[in-house]
Amino acid sequence: MSGKILVVGATGNVGQVLVPELVAAGERVKAASRAATAATIGAEAIRFDQGDPSTYKDAFNGVDRVYVLVPSDRLDISDYLMPILQAAIERKVKVVLQTAFGVDAGRPDALPPGRAVS
Repeated sequence: MSGKILVVGATGNVGQVLVPELVAAGERVKAASRAATAATIGAEAIRFDQGDPSTYKDAFNGVDRVYVLVPSDRLDISDYLMPILQAAIERKVKVVLQTAFGVDAGRPDALPPGRAVS
C-alpha cells in the first residue's frame, strides 16, 4: 500500500506498542493523539481528538488505513465510534477495529460518575 496508517490513540497502552512495530515493519504511520505526540522516531505526530471533528481532515489526509481501539470502559460505543467510522467511510479508508465491547461496562468502577449499575 502506498498510503499511511493512522493510529488513533497512538500514546495509549496499545498504540504506544503498535506504532513502533509498524514503523519497524516499514509502514508510514501517523501517530494520532490529542497532544500530537509521537514517541516513535519515524512516525508523524498528528493532533486528533475524537470529540473534535475539526481535527479529522488533517489526520485522515494521505491515509489509506486507520487503526481504532475502543477503550473497554466506554459505555458510549456508538457515540465514540460512529464519527471516526463515518470519516473513514467518506474517504474510502480501510478500518482495523479492536474492541472488547462492554467487557468492563458492568463494573461499578468503570461507570461514569453518577451512573449506577441497574
